[in-house]
Amino acid sequence: MELPQDADLLQAIKLEVSQAVVYSESSSKALDLRKLLSMPLLQSVYAEALRLHVGILITWKSTEPVTIAGCTFPSATVFQAPIQVSHLKEDICGETSMCAGRNVATAEVWLTAAMLVSKFSMKFVEWAKPNGTLSDRPVMDDTKYANAVASPPDREMRVKWQRI
Repeated sequence: MELPQDADLLQAIKLEVSQAVVYSESSSKALDLRKLLSMPLLQSVYAEALRLHVGILITWKSTEPVTIAGCTFPSATVFQAPIQVSHLKEDICGETSMCAGRNVATAEVWLTAAMLVSKFSMKFVEWAKPNGTLSDRPVMDDTKYANAVASPPDREMRVKWQRI
C-alpha cells in the first residue's frame, strides 16, 4: 500500500529490483534472491512496512526479578506487550527470539513484491471509504484488529495497474 502512493519511491524500488534480474541459459528472466535481499532501499521499505503495519503481542518470561514503573515482579513472571514496544523500548524487551520460518516468509514477501513491481506499473488513483464513497484521508490500519498480526486497512486504496 505504500509504494503506489509515492511514484518516486516506486520508481527507485523498480530500479533496485531490475538489478536483481538474472537470465538463464534459455534467456528467461529470474530474480536473484540474494541480490534482492541485499538491496538497501527495498530492505528499508520492507522494515518500515513491518514496523508500521504488523502488530502482535510478544511474550517473554523473566529470568530474574524485574522492576517496571516501580513495581517489582519475581523471577519467572510472564510478560506480554505489543511488538511496537520492542521498536521503541529495546531496553525493556532485552533478548528476543526469532520465528523459525521468518527467512522463508521474508523470501516469499520480497519475491512477490519484486515480481509485482517488475511486471506492473501502479498508479495511485484515490481513497475510498468501505461504502464506496470518496475519502478525504489516506488509509490507516483498522484498529479493530490491533495485535492481530497484520491489520487490514480501514478503507480502500484504488490503484490503476497495467502490465508492462
